[in-house]
Amino acid sequence: MSFDAELSPRVTADNPIRQNNNAICIDGLNAAGLSVAVLYQEKTTYMPAYHRNSSKTFAINVLDLPAFLLARYATVAEAEKELQQKLQVVWAPYYNALGRFFSYDTQDYPPLHVTVHDATGASLVVQFRGRVMQVLRNPLGVFANQPFLQQQLQHHKNWMLQHNLTVNAKPSGQKWPLPGDYSSPSRFTRMAMVRAAALATCWPTVAGNESQLLSPGTLPGRQYPQHSPALLAVLGITQTVYLPRGIDDYGQANSPEPSDWEVTPYSTLRDHTAKVFFYRTGNNVMYRSVSLVIRCLAARQGRLQPHSPGASTAIMGHRHNQHPLQPTEVTQLRFFMIK
Repeated sequence: MSFDAELSPRVTADNPIRQNNNAICIDGLNAAGLSVAVLYQEKTTYMPAYHRNSSKTFAINVLDLPAFLLARYATVAEAEKELQQKLQVVWAPYYNALGRFFSYDTQDYPPLHVTVHDATGASLVVQFRGRVMQVLRNPLGVFANQPFLQQQLQHHKNWMLQHNLTVNAKPSGQKWPLPGDYSSPSRFTRMAMVRAAALATCWPTVAGNESQLLSPGTLPGRQYPQHSPALLAVLGITQTVYLPRGIDDYGQANSPEPSDWEVTPYSTLRDHTAKVFFYRTGNNVMYRSVSLVIRCLAARQGRLQPHSPGASTAIMGHRHNQHPLQPTEVTQLRFFMIK
């Protein structure tokens, strides 16, 4: 998915953004099963500038980082190694107008952090804390807007200990109290606990009582994809943190001012095994899907043109000539972006 700067009321003739660099990948999946997503993080008050004498191989603007990771890496381990050893992630002043838009005119760079997942279940977070870029493994595999990852993990730990549960506890019929508000720390802990419950059991595979007749585990195998039960489980987990109408990102009722109201603008589900990206916009009840396997096959057969002007410009921006991508990689990125 992408944010289009042309739609921003804050980007004006006095604060221009070059037209061929106006799409930024904020959520995506590649054909190797690696996903990258950008989340808002209001505590981000620093991003590093470019250093010409850096020992690192590449200098990547933070807004280009998601597309760059998707184009080059297949696993979290690969991305983690390169981020620590070869990638100088920087903020380019060229994008200051967009940074001011995302930060509501409080600073020149966007308050954000990045989460990366792969088909093995590994997860990491890239965040800017203090004056350091941190690349951290995420043992719980879930994430929320704020605060920083260490504080989110601490909130989860405190909640578990408060209710006499070990940090890595799995439900087995005992009391399993979930935090109920919609603040980011509570959403993080709720997702982690619900995910642990989902991993500890399976859908019923034999229809027992009436409530199990329509269990996802009893779906006829030839009529439904193998991944359907897992996707339905993930859909249930994400719905536990979906912001209902009238509630904001801090877990409070919306203010009386309509311009301050918050909604969940889009929802995504990513099948890292089958390489399918599902998305639903906030004003639509239906999910749409993009199969990267099908798209890449079509590209290899010549039925798709991967090097369309929109693909190279929207995905790689002004650096696509310096870091050329393989045609299939461009196709993978191009077709999960929404413009």
